[in-house]
Amino acid sequence: MLILTRLLLISGVCVAADLTVNGSVGGTVELPSDLGSLKVEDFQMLRWKFKNIDIAEKLSGQTEVNLHAQFKRRLQLSPDFSLTVRELRLEDSGEYQRLGRKKDGSQISTYTIQLQVYEPITSVWIQPEYTWDPENHSCAVHLVCNSSGGLRPSYTWRMRDQTESSSRLHFFLPPGEGNVTITCTAVNAANQMSSNHTVRCIPTETQPDWKLYLYTAVPAGVSLLCVIIVSLVCHFRRRAKAADTSQEEITTYAVVNKVGRSQSTGLENPVSLYETVGDVNIPEMTVYSTVQKPRPPHSPYIEAL
Repeated sequence: MLILTRLLLISGVCVAADLTVNGSVGGTVELPSDLGSLKVEDFQMLRWKFKNIDIAEKLSGQTEVNLHAQFKRRLQLSPDFSLTVRELRLEDSGEYQRLGRKKDGSQISTYTIQLQVYEPITSVWIQPEYTWDPENHSCAVHLVCNSSGGLRPSYTWRMRDQTESSSRLHFFLPPGEGNVTITCTAVNAANQMSSNHTVRCIPTETQPDWKLYLYTAVPAGVSLLCVIIVSLVCHFRRRAKAADTSQEEITTYAVVNKVGRSQSTGLENPVSLYETVGDVNIPEMTVYSTVQKPRPPHSPYIEAL
């Protein structure tokens, strides 16, 4: 709880609040009765008011709480008449007053408390961004601290023994510094929460390495050349095979085609098969001479013929 002094204007009279209490939504606060040396038994009447509306009282020994529907089942009185408010809501913010009248009929001073209920901070995270600065040979670090839940929080950075109050942090970190842990703390009136982030500078600047280029380019070029050579060899082999096949077809069917063409053109003296063969310059031989040629020249069989 944070104790502050605040001025309140009631019925045109400027009155200082005795106490300011901060709470978070869903939390619990206790509003002290501040009776001093007096005891509850010394009073004929004790009462709590919220914005001038009765919410709890003790009258002639009888205690009543939850007199207002807004606080139903959320109020509790302690033996010294301190008031506990549970399950806080934003609408619970406002002015609370403790009033009292002693058994002798005298009034005691009114005790005024200002309660402020805030949304609590539920999470904190750091958004980093790094860039390599070649001029400084170091990393330029940009950090942004974010939070959710709380309204208008304040942020504090801690890096080693240094602190800075801001939601953003910018600095340069040399590679030799190693790991550096940075803490961001978000604070509002209800609570505070922290988050850590470790930063390390790793240079990203690289110099061209001609050896690396050479080692990469030479194998790639050799591989490409091999592929081209193999492709050309296969291509020429296919062409040569196709040419041989075509020549074979021409040699086999040339003579027959010649006879066919002669007949189709209606020539009076068609060429016979023997004449066609003669055109190929094959020596004319009879059946007998063809059979007898391989035999010895002085065979009796030849003489008999």
